[in-house]
Amino acid sequence: MLLSNSGQYAKGWWWAHNTDLAGIQSIGANQNMRLISWQRRPNEGARFSCVFVSNTGSDNRQWWPYPGVSPATLSNALDQNDARITDITHVVGDQFDAILEELEGQRWWYYYGINSSQMSILLGNRNARLYDLQRMEGGSGTTYAVLMLNNANSLETRVSSIMRGIMDDELYVPLGASLKRVNGSYRAALHHQRIFDPASTLKTLHHVHAMKQVALGNIGFTQLINVNGFTGSAGGCPPEEPDQLEPLDDVLRLMMEQSDNVRTEAIKDRFGQASINATADALLMADTELVRRIGCGGDHNTMTLEDAGRLHEAVVNDYLVGPTGDWRDEFYDLMISSNNAAMNYGGGAGFPNLGGIIDEEAADIGLPDAKRLAFRAAVDMVNKPGGVTLDGLEHKSVFAWISIPFMTAGVITPREFVTGTFVDGAVSDPNSGDAMRAGSSEILRDEIRAALLTWFVPATLELTPATAFETSGYQGGPFTPNGRTYTIRNTGDETMSWIATDNRTWARILPTGGAMPAGGQGLVTIYTDDPIENLTPGVYTGTATFTNLTSGIGTTMRSMTVTVLPIPGDTNCDGTVNNFDIEPFVLALTNPAAYARMYPLCDILAADVTGDGMVNNFDIDPFVECLINFGCP
Repeated sequence: MLLSNSGQYAKGWWWAHNTDLAGIQSIGANQNMRLISWQRRPNEGARFSCVFVSNTGSDNRQWWPYPGVSPATLSNALDQNDARITDITHVVGDQFDAILEELEGQRWWYYYGINSSQMSILLGNRNARLYDLQRMEGGSGTTYAVLMLNNANSLETRVSSIMRGIMDDELYVPLGASLKRVNGSYRAALHHQRIFDPASTLKTLHHVHAMKQVALGNIGFTQLINVNGFTGSAGGCPPEEPDQLEPLDDVLRLMMEQSDNVRTEAIKDRFGQASINATADALLMADTELVRRIGCGGDHNTMTLEDAGRLHEAVVNDYLVGPTGDWRDEFYDLMISSNNAAMNYGGGAGFPNLGGIIDEEAADIGLPDAKRLAFRAAVDMVNKPGGVTLDGLEHKSVFAWISIPFMTAGVITPREFVTGTFVDGAVSDPNSGDAMRAGSSEILRDEIRAALLTWFVPATLELTPATAFETSGYQGGPFTPNGRTYTIRNTGDETMSWIATDNRTWARILPTGGAMPAGGQGLVTIYTDDPIENLTPGVYTGTATFTNLTSGIGTTMRSMTVTVLPIPGDTNCDGTVNNFDIEPFVLALTNPAAYARMYPLCDILAADVTGDGMVNNFDIDPFVECLINFGCP
């Protein structure tokens, strides 16, 4: 096999033939090369044909060749070197040639002595890909040594790990899990196209077929239908007699909520097995087929997670709309529901951990309890679990439609998903059911968290009123008002740290900051400070800033303005009325322009001691009186 060695794919490389382990190590050390593939030369003992690549730059890795070692030796070497196998070849018996490289965070697995069916299950259970496959010679049948690398996204990896951890003693049992947004893409797809025995999960097909006939007007929703063997066990193989008439809606509810096999058989008898299978075909459920009577022995019924998703997506997309109306709500109402009081929160037996996951994620992001409860109430789900023992093996599955309440601009905007899990052909009854249920709930965790975050409001600062702080007074004071009080609130769902600052010495803010709990509020005041008394007449502005240190949301400012008025009679603006004001007064009276130039910081109205808005002869006598009294009355 040859690869282009140009452009971005260019690498330094080397090849050698008819060399032993010492020669391989010498090439690696002297040429700074790394062994990536080797093959024993026929009938020449421990001599190899080899391929190397440059072991420099981004290609630099520690590596170790292990020729002719046992799995036990190989396992120890992997642990000691924190390595993975990059090339493996079966030699004879339990001996292998293997190349190890330092592990760089990859998730990987190796197996030997497995057949093609086992290999397919292992790959599907992990959503892994092969990166080396070697046929093992000898023994009975064809077996392989394989190297697998994780090819799953983070959600698939986590769910697979949880389910496989529970089923650890049954390595070759197929496991499946899928999550798909309605009319959208897959979030997770483990073995979603693998055929499995759905047990009672297949009853959803019976249900949708019957409801379609109601929508078409071929049967009434409450029409009486015959139920054979109505006294039989709900979970057993339905008997043939006795029989009685029961309303269709009651039969469907018992079939879907109580998983009643007798009522399931009544639906099959009423509409026909071939017709039910034809509905599966019409919904493009290519791998779904009703073969045996549910609850009885016989050949396997079949389904895939992909097929089950198509059924539920069809219901969302108006499959149950017909001449008699839209029957989607009734379809859901008759199923196991998260709003069914007879079921624990979480959607019933198939999703027992969902409520706990909501609570865990809500607590982790700090969502208030009232919002958590409102979120839980807004979740809508219907599902159908199933379980059957055939030929001593357990087949467990569940599939659901769920509406998760995302929030947009304060309005709930649900997102719909179809999801399910299965364990197909396990020996252990408790473990198979536990794995199915653990996977079904966990696969929803990321979407649940994403939705909860849309309900969460970060710390948000709100300051009222919106008016600025404005004060005024004569030079030297007093100034009125001497402060303005605002209400500061945290309208978010987390504690808010905040700080208040100003950029003028003549103002101060109390308090200057603190921590405010979710929904809390307090008072903050901008005051005038002592330096304001030293200001000469004029208008001074500044800014008070209230900063949300936690999220930044709501950080705001208030402008500050102080108007310093000249003291009547203080024509030189030195803060007092005395003889030094006579000459400026005369200048203001006789030549206002010259006064303004000579005393630019003063207001000419300082000479307007009568307060009539003009400086004229009427101000002379009052000014003299101000001089005598060292201030105007």
